[in-house]
Amino acid sequence: MSIRTGGMNQNSTIAKILLLAALFMAPPLMAGCGAAPESESVAQSYAGPTGPTFPSSYYFDLSITPHTIQTPGTVGVTVRVWDSRGNVVANAPIIFVGPDTSTTGTTSAGGISTKVLEIKGNAGGVVFVTVTVEDSSLTLPVQIVAAVS
Repeated sequence: MSIRTGGMNQNSTIAKILLLAALFMAPPLMAGCGAAPESESVAQSYAGPTGPTFPSSYYFDLSITPHTIQTPGTVGVTVRVWDSRGNVVANAPIIFVGPDTSTTGTTSAGGISTKVLEIKGNAGGVVFVTVTVEDSSLTLPVQIVAAVS
């Protein structure tokens, strides 16, 4: 194997490498462009995955829609559960806990369970919604904003 170190070929190769590096770095760097600063919104819509749980070695994730609400309001809470091989888990027991309501459920044949939780709170506040599968929990904040008049 020989390496050319002379003139135009070396400069051309370096230019190609720099161009490829710039192309690969542009999407991650631009992903945050125009986004609100972290301090302006503490709400998130997705957490996880986490696991394995005990004793069944399940993995799960949590999503909430919407993650910013007017008070009083409701949020949809969805949990997906799968095993260590990536297969969905049916009938996995789940506990849903919000600041004002809590309930239980089990996953469907597709490994998903969705519940609607009522949220009451003060505008400008943050409340938390937690789901528990066996011995593991995930929690997401829900931001409460003032009602628009």
